[in-house]
Amino acid sequence: TAYAAASNSTSSTMLETIVTTVASIIGAAVVVGLINQQQSISDSSSSSSRQRKSKRDDSSSSDTDISVEGTVMVTLPAWALASWEDYFTRKYTTDEEMMSLAIHLSDRNITEGTGGPFGAAIFERHADNHATLVSIGMNRVVPLGNSTLHGETVAIQL
Repeated sequence: TAYAAASNSTSSTMLETIVTTVASIIGAAVVVGLINQQQSISDSSSSSSRQRKSKRDDSSSSDTDISVEGTVMVTLPAWALASWEDYFTRKYTTDEEMMSLAIHLSDRNITEGTGGPFGAAIFERHADNHATLVSIGMNRVVPLGNSTLHGETVAIQL
């Protein structure tokens, strides 16, 4: 079960629809971003690597290799790390409690000035109907300079 919240949002049905839609869009955006980055790398590469690529392309025109080098750093704000134990040792029993955490993360991210007004929490629901927290995330787009670091993607990556 995943919960995401934007500050001042109260409709869980609407949020579920938004989360599902955003997850689909983000998957497509990541692929497009990788392809665009690969094209940019290819455009700026030396003529010898272009020659190697064209030789490889001649051998198999239906195969596409995308190789991207680099590092992406995903971090949580200091306040989230300081509260980590409180969030993860708690036993969640209702959807309201789980949604409340996502809303809290969203509000705190704005209050602390560490990102946009979006928070997310991923839970594992157990047979006895309680849930444990698996991951948290909050919007980190501006602080980390990465347009893919929305609250839900941060929670998924961590």
